[in-house]
Amino acid sequence: MLHFLKKYTRDFLILLLCFLLYSIDDNLDPKIQKIVEQVNHLKANEAYFYLMGIDTAADQDPMVVGKNIFERGKKITDEIDDNFTVNLERFEQFDKKRKKLVLPQLEADILCREENPCFKKILADTEKYKQKIQQHQILVQRYQKFLTFDQYQQPNESNFSLFSPSYRFFTIPNKIIILNAIIQASEKQPQQAINNLLNNIKGLRKKLWQTDDYIGKFILSSLIAQNLDTLSLIAYKNHLQLKEELKPLSKKEKDLEIVFARELAALYNNSKIMKQNASFYDFPWLFKPNMSINKLYLFHNQLLEKNKLAPKDFAKLINQKENKKLTDVIKTAWSYFRNPEGEIFRPSIKSYYFEYIASLFELDAKIILFNQIHYQGITDFNTIKSPYFENEFVFFSKDKRSLCLKPIYLQKQEEDQIQKRTDLCLKLRVN
Repeated sequence: MLHFLKKYTRDFLILLLCFLLYSIDDNLDPKIQKIVEQVNHLKANEAYFYLMGIDTAADQDPMVVGKNIFERGKKITDEIDDNFTVNLERFEQFDKKRKKLVLPQLEADILCREENPCFKKILADTEKYKQKIQQHQILVQRYQKFLTFDQYQQPNESNFSLFSPSYRFFTIPNKIIILNAIIQASEKQPQQAINNLLNNIKGLRKKLWQTDDYIGKFILSSLIAQNLDTLSLIAYKNHLQLKEELKPLSKKEKDLEIVFARELAALYNNSKIMKQNASFYDFPWLFKPNMSINKLYLFHNQLLEKNKLAPKDFAKLINQKENKKLTDVIKTAWSYFRNPEGEIFRPSIKSYYFEYIASLFELDAKIILFNQIHYQGITDFNTIKSPYFENEFVFFSKDKRSLCLKPIYLQKQEEDQIQKRTDLCLKLRVN
């Protein structure tokens, strides 16, 4: 009996020791701790408050209302239920009672998405659409004022959905500005329309480098591309050349350091909350936040370096053979064994980050294509090469209305997928 107890006690102690060793998390990289502390101390500024209140009624100050919304949100985040979900009921009631501008609905014809029928409908009744534009001038004016702010910084809050302004306050004014440019060009004011679009692009690019989250970067790059399309349509139809070329995206506009820092801090903070509040039955020893964040930090650092590459070099990097070297940083059998729950971040991380970075490279390529046609005056489109693929040329879309580029990042380069990427096509004609 004694021998039996000794044997199994020894086995039990060995298993217990193995379990304790297995449950130990890595030390957090000191550089990450510094990043987290810096991000956690980020405070909202005036541009952020203005955007939060931009849809307030015409007789109210967006800055004052935005600050009030922010304070209400902060107060609500202190009321957390047993499942650590924020009770939003009072905030939603407060938001519903606010006096707001009447915004056009996304389904309405002022915001139509099908360019060809949309343009025809607009040009058939410009007076009707001028009246619609006038109804929303307050929103457009506020949007244009927001673009003039020299800094934009969102606060670092655990429940970000309460504190993140809606990006429809970018998309709706842009649709209206583009609509107005189409009408101006149709009324023999193409140069004025071009100037207005160029000013809007300038403001959007300013916000592109100021914006500190992935979604904002992605939406802003998309809006700049839409403005480029309308600019191209007007210039091509009226045989106008730009007097100055559009500058390629600067390092500052493409920089993602603060975006990555926010992402790391958010993942780290949320991971700590999950770890601290997990019950025994949640198997908390399977999740090691420090190990997960350390690996993501290595991955982020490599991506920041790759983001500085020339377009052709970046295109080579993210093909399936080359980018495996990057993802190997976060994908190893040993890391999966030690941190299986932490590996939930891994499956989508490669495409998630590459897609955002690629969108900036693709916008840059579209600017280069635009300059070749509307500044340099190249008319033989068959001679225009892709900025990032050797021996690749631009090609016409199926409807022959746009010049297109092969996507810099697309896991399967089938032609039908390429044709669906209209953001990579520069429009030249409506009909």
